[in-house]
Amino acid sequence: MFPKLRQAAGAIPAAVLLSVATAAAGWWYHGLSDTGHEFRCRVVGIADGDTFHCLSGQEKTTIRLHGIDAPEKTQAYGRDARQFLSGLVFGKTVSVTVRGKDRYGRTLGRVNVNGRDVNHAMVAAGYAWVYRRYDEDAAMLRAEAAARIGKSGLWADARPVNPADYRQRH
Repeated sequence: MFPKLRQAAGAIPAAVLLSVATAAAGWWYHGLSDTGHEFRCRVVGIADGDTFHCLSGQEKTTIRLHGIDAPEKTQAYGRDARQFLSGLVFGKTVSVTVRGKDRYGRTLGRVNVNGRDVNHAMVAAGYAWVYRRYDEDAAMLRAEAAARIGKSGLWADARPVNPADYRQRH
Protein backbone atom coordinates (compact mmCIF):
# COMPACT_ATOMS: atom_id res chain seq x y z
CA MET A 1 0.00 0.00 0.00
CA PHE A 2 2.75 2.47 0.93
CA PRO A 3 4.64 2.06 -2.34
CA LYS A 4 1.44 2.96 -4.23
CA LEU A 5 0.92 5.97 -1.96
CA ARG A 6 4.51 7.12 -2.51
CA GLN A 7 4.11 6.64 -6.26
CA ALA A 8 0.85 8.62 -6.28
CA ALA A 9 2.39 11.42 -4.19
CA GLY A 10 5.34 11.58 -6.58
CA ALA A 11 2.93 12.40 -9.39
CA ILE A 12 1.45 15.38 -7.53
CA PRO A 13 3.05 18.67 -8.53
CA ALA A 14 5.04 20.38 -5.80
CA ALA A 15 2.82 23.48 -5.99
CA VAL A 16 -0.23 21.40 -5.06
CA LEU A 17 1.58 19.79 -2.12
CA LEU A 18 2.75 23.22 -0.97
CA SER A 19 -0.76 24.66 -1.10
CA VAL A 20 -2.15 21.69 0.89
CA ALA A 21 0.61 22.10 3.50
CA THR A 22 -0.06 25.84 3.71
CA ALA A 23 -3.78 25.22 4.21
CA ALA A 24 -3.03 22.71 6.97
CA ALA A 25 -0.75 25.21 8.71
CA GLY A 26 -3.45 27.87 8.39
CA TRP A 27 -5.87 25.57 10.23
CA TRP A 28 -3.62 25.66 13.29
CA TYR A 29 -2.91 29.40 13.25
CA HIS A 30 -5.84 30.97 11.47
CA GLY A 31 -6.12 34.31 9.82
CA LEU A 32 -2.55 35.47 9.39
CA SER A 33 -3.60 37.05 6.11
CA ASP A 34 -6.13 39.11 8.10
CA THR A 35 -3.36 40.76 10.12
CA GLY A 36 -3.83 44.52 10.15
CA HIS A 37 -7.54 44.33 9.32
CA GLU A 38 -9.58 46.57 11.60
CA PHE A 39 -13.20 46.21 12.67
CA ARG A 40 -15.56 47.59 15.29
CA CYS A 41 -17.72 45.58 17.65
CA ARG A 42 -19.75 45.97 20.84
CA VAL A 43 -18.37 44.10 23.87
CA VAL A 44 -20.99 41.74 25.29
CA GLY A 45 -18.97 39.54 27.67
CA ILE A 46 -15.70 39.39 29.58
CA ALA A 47 -14.05 35.95 29.82
CA ASP A 48 -11.00 36.98 31.86
CA GLY A 49 -8.39 39.73 32.06
CA ASP A 50 -7.22 39.37 28.47
CA THR A 51 -10.20 37.90 26.61
CA PHE A 52 -13.67 39.20 25.80
CA HIS A 53 -16.60 38.53 23.47
CA CYS A 54 -18.09 41.09 21.11
CA LEU A 55 -20.75 41.46 18.45
CA SER A 56 -20.27 42.99 15.03
CA GLY A 57 -23.71 42.89 13.46
CA GLN A 58 -24.90 39.35 14.23
CA GLU A 59 -21.38 37.89 14.32
CA LYS A 60 -19.97 37.03 17.75
CA THR A 61 -16.17 37.10 18.01
CA THR A 62 -13.85 36.18 20.86
CA ILE A 63 -11.00 38.66 21.18
CA ARG A 64 -7.72 37.80 22.93
CA LEU A 65 -5.69 40.93 23.68
CA HIS A 66 -2.47 40.61 21.68
CA GLY A 67 0.88 40.92 23.42
CA ILE A 68 -0.31 40.71 27.02
CA ASP A 69 -0.96 37.94 29.51
CA ALA A 70 -3.29 38.63 32.44
CA PRO A 71 -3.57 36.44 35.54
CA GLU A 72 -5.87 33.43 35.23
CA LYS A 73 -9.30 33.65 36.87
CA THR A 74 -8.22 31.29 39.68
CA GLN A 75 -4.90 33.08 40.17
CA ALA A 76 -4.17 36.02 42.48
CA TYR A 77 -5.34 39.24 40.76
CA GLY A 78 -7.23 37.24 38.12
CA ARG A 79 -10.62 38.61 39.22
CA ASP A 80 -9.16 42.11 39.53
CA ALA A 81 -7.78 41.95 35.99
CA ARG A 82 -11.14 40.74 34.66
CA GLN A 83 -12.95 43.52 36.51
CA PHE A 84 -10.52 46.17 35.24
CA LEU A 85 -10.93 44.98 31.63
CA SER A 86 -14.70 44.98 32.11
CA GLY A 87 -14.59 48.59 33.29
CA LEU A 88 -12.65 49.55 30.19
CA VAL A 89 -14.71 47.81 27.52
CA PHE A 90 -17.93 46.11 28.66
CA GLY A 91 -20.98 47.42 26.81
CA LYS A 92 -18.83 49.72 24.68
CA THR A 93 -18.01 49.75 21.00
CA VAL A 94 -14.33 49.01 20.49
CA SER A 95 -11.99 49.04 17.53
CA VAL A 96 -9.96 45.86 17.02
CA THR A 97 -6.83 45.73 14.87
CA VAL A 98 -6.39 42.06 14.05
CA ARG A 99 -2.98 40.45 14.62
CA GLY A 100 -4.07 36.92 13.63
CA LYS A 101 -5.75 34.07 15.47
CA ASP A 102 -4.45 31.85 18.22
CA ARG A 103 -4.55 28.07 18.35
CA TYR A 104 -7.97 28.22 20.05
CA GLY A 105 -9.48 30.23 17.18
CA ARG A 106 -9.69 33.47 19.12
CA THR A 107 -8.97 36.69 17.24
CA LEU A 108 -5.75 38.26 18.49
CA GLY A 109 -6.10 42.00 18.52
CA ARG A 110 -4.91 45.38 19.60
CA VAL A 111 -8.00 47.05 21.04
CA ASN A 112 -8.94 50.71 21.34
CA VAL A 113 -11.93 52.27 23.05
CA ASN A 114 -12.55 56.01 22.80
CA GLY A 115 -8.92 56.54 21.71
CA ARG A 116 -7.47 54.50 24.59
CA ASP A 117 -5.19 51.50 23.89
CA VAL A 118 -6.75 48.78 26.05
CA ASN A 119 -3.78 46.38 25.80
CA HIS A 120 -1.45 49.13 27.04
CA ALA A 121 -3.92 50.20 29.77
CA MET A 122 -4.04 46.65 31.18
CA VAL A 123 -0.24 46.55 31.48
CA ALA A 124 0.10 50.14 32.75
CA ALA A 125 -2.45 49.49 35.51
CA GLY A 126 -0.56 46.39 36.61
CA TYR A 127 -3.17 43.85 35.54
CA ALA A 128 -1.11 42.08 32.88
CA TRP A 129 2.42 41.19 31.87
CA VAL A 130 3.82 41.99 28.46
CA TYR A 131 3.74 38.63 26.69
CA ARG A 132 7.34 38.84 25.49
CA ARG A 133 7.08 35.68 23.42
CA TYR A 134 4.72 37.52 21.07
CA ASP A 135 5.35 41.23 21.57
CA GLU A 136 8.24 43.36 22.73
CA ASP A 137 6.76 46.78 22.00
CA ALA A 138 8.95 49.37 23.77
CA ALA A 139 5.98 51.40 25.06
CA MET A 140 4.43 48.27 26.54
CA LEU A 141 7.71 47.28 28.22
CA ARG A 142 8.03 50.79 29.71
CA ALA A 143 4.44 50.60 30.98
CA GLU A 144 5.15 47.27 32.66
CA ALA A 145 8.35 48.60 34.24
CA ALA A 146 6.49 51.66 35.59
CA ALA A 147 3.71 49.45 37.01
CA ARG A 148 6.32 47.23 38.71
CA ILE A 149 8.12 50.22 40.23
CA GLY A 150 4.83 51.77 41.36
CA LYS A 151 3.61 48.42 42.71
CA SER A 152 0.38 48.82 40.74
CA GLY A 153 -2.13 45.97 40.54
CA LEU A 154 -0.51 42.57 40.70
CA TRP A 155 2.90 44.15 41.27
CA ALA A 156 1.77 44.96 44.83
CA ASP A 157 2.24 41.23 45.50
CA ALA A 158 5.67 40.38 46.94
CA ARG A 159 6.00 37.46 44.51
CA PRO A 160 3.64 37.79 41.54
CA VAL A 161 3.38 34.64 39.43
CA ASN A 162 3.51 34.95 35.67
CA PRO A 163 0.32 33.44 34.17
CA ALA A 164 2.36 31.16 31.87
CA ASP A 165 4.11 29.68 34.92
CA TYR A 166 0.79 29.39 36.76
CA ARG A 167 -0.80 27.49 33.85
CA GLN A 168 2.08 24.99 33.80
CA ARG A 169 1.58 24.22 37.50
CA HIS A 170 -2.22 23.94 37.37
